[in-house]
Amino acid sequence: MYAYWSKCDPLTSGQVEKSDQLLPFFSLNLFKDYPGVTGLVISSVFSGSLSTVSSGINAMSCVTMEDFIKPNTKWSAKTYNYISKGLVVVFGVLSIAMAYLASQLGAVLEAALSIFGLLGGPLLGLFTLGFLFPFVNSLGAAVGLLCGIVVPTWIYVGSKTYKPLPQFIRKLDFDTSGCNFTFDATVSSPVGTSSYPPIASFYSVSYIYYSCYGFATVLVIGIVLSLLTNGWKNRNEVDPKYLYSILDHWIFGWLPEKAKSWSRCGVDRTVEEEDATIYKNRCEINSMHDTEMKGQDGVENLSNLPGSQTQI
Repeated sequence: MYAYWSKCDPLTSGQVEKSDQLLPFFSLNLFKDYPGVTGLVISSVFSGSLSTVSSGINAMSCVTMEDFIKPNTKWSAKTYNYISKGLVVVFGVLSIAMAYLASQLGAVLEAALSIFGLLGGPLLGLFTLGFLFPFVNSLGAAVGLLCGIVVPTWIYVGSKTYKPLPQFIRKLDFDTSGCNFTFDATVSSPVGTSSYPPIASFYSVSYIYYSCYGFATVLVIGIVLSLLTNGWKNRNEVDPKYLYSILDHWIFGWLPEKAKSWSRCGVDRTVEEEDATIYKNRCEINSMHDTEMKGQDGVENLSNLPGSQTQI
């Protein structure tokens, strides 16, 4: 699109008002001589987005039903079915409200990625704490998650209050010399940055990095607070089978056990290995028992065949 409008930028010339309108406008110009093709392109975009939204709404309804409603109630299956359908409607209305809110926040893509970064990064940090750090307790995880949401939200609000500085935006050059129509070329003068506080430069960070800030905040706050609240002393109370250490992979089998133990924060895996051995033995015993039962069933079937009694 940038090459197509290299001599006549639609935003600068006023042909479109927002960057979200560039793709439909591009389709209209590119396929103007082919009736129906523009509608096909737009419908493909909407069908892809609606399929993602519908699956997300169904997933949220299912999770809410299984994790929050069913464990605390004892209703009939018919009641749960009605509630599940009602939750789909509720989440659908919330999605419409969020779509309206996103339209007021500027570009839809920027708003969507910003919201995802505000929540997705901290959640990834929370799961990382649970997988890799056995000494992290519930207090550290909860406070870390809260701080991980607050920090990128603070940056997002700051970016809306103090618009990013030009040196951080780095937009490509736009040209309107090739436009074959007249338009108002008045460009609004940028707001003076002399009144910006020094922290405004920090607010100019790209919205793509919001999730990274949230992820890092959860890890730092969760680890530090857990260590300060005796989390290291209680690390052996965690079941080792719920932990994961990348150094336990067979690729790193050449590493000494001391290094692997350091990556597990000193948690002993003897219990986990014993449980795995017991489970393996049980599987072998069950397999042998099934084989014996099949053998007995085969003998009984042979004895029931016509003439088998006479031969015996």
